[in-house]
Amino acid sequence: MFSPDRIVIGCRDKEAGEEIRELYKGFDTDFVMTTIESAEMIKYASNAFLATNICCVE
Repeated sequence: MFSPDRIVIGCRDKEAGEEIRELYKGFDTDFVMTTIESAEMIKYASNAFLATNICCVE
C-alpha cells in the first residue's frame, strides 16, 4: 500500500483527475489516468493476475 507499482485514476473530467493526482503526489510511482471503465478493467485484470500468481507459486 505504501509503495504501489502504479496508481490508476479513472475519471470523466480531466480537472477532477488532476485534483486526485495532487492528493497522491507524495508517492514516487507511475500514474495512469484513464476513463472510469478502463480503470475498472485494469483493477480486475491486476487482481486476477495476482490471484493466479499467488496460487501457482510453489
